[in-house]
Amino acid sequence: MLRFESNIQLSLITEEVLRIPLSASVKAELENLGCHAVHLLHDNQAIAMNCNNKPLDRSLKGDAFQAQLEIQRRVNQFFEPLYEKAKRRSESVNPQPFELLRLEIPDPRFEIHARIPRGEVDGSLLSMSSYSMKDWEPMEMRVFFKKEASSSDQSATFELIRQWHIAAISTGFGSEMMQPGELRIGSPFTTRKGLLAFPITIPYPQPVTYPWLELWLILRSGLPLSRRCRGIDFVNPS
Repeated sequence: MLRFESNIQLSLITEEVLRIPLSASVKAELENLGCHAVHLLHDNQAIAMNCNNKPLDRSLKGDAFQAQLEIQRRVNQFFEPLYEKAKRRSESVNPQPFELLRLEIPDPRFEIHARIPRGEVDGSLLSMSSYSMKDWEPMEMRVFFKKEASSSDQSATFELIRQWHIAAISTGFGSEMMQPGELRIGSPFTTRKGLLAFPITIPYPQPVTYPWLELWLILRSGLPLSRRCRGIDFVNPS
């Protein structure tokens, strides 16, 4: 299993959970608060931040442990009044207006949590997992659809992926670029869970982070829910 060697915490906040639009001024404010790296993604519809570029040292106690969380505390205070008000459900005890979704990508540097609107985890989740990977290369991306998905829905998803790949190798996302090379879509197969899986290969000689987050954002919003793929797995091809 590909484990996060450093456990550096990286947060991805989608604009839907905020009362204000994301912009360069929000990015600048987070940088002023001391964040190590902040990147606007998906045409300013999401923002990714790495607060201190260090893993949490859970062996520390008391004030020493709290000190390493200081920048994160400042960031939380900055965003607190900017979140949409939570739509409370009688059966829910979660006071937050968002839910956290763990995103796993073929990059062992970060542990990534996306803040998405309440209800999305159960209702319209688009997963991204590298659970079965043992190393970040060689890498194969598998895109999953329900078996009843139409060929037009599949084609629309692949076109989004192709356009993402063109941008990822030409201009990049979040200061990172993908290695140039051919994107190949293989023949589909049916998984044990009854999903239709398409293997996709692209050159991946070194790990990147932000292009994968951009891809997740594109696939999550690029098509209506009824036409979306069900998720992406990254695997080491046998």
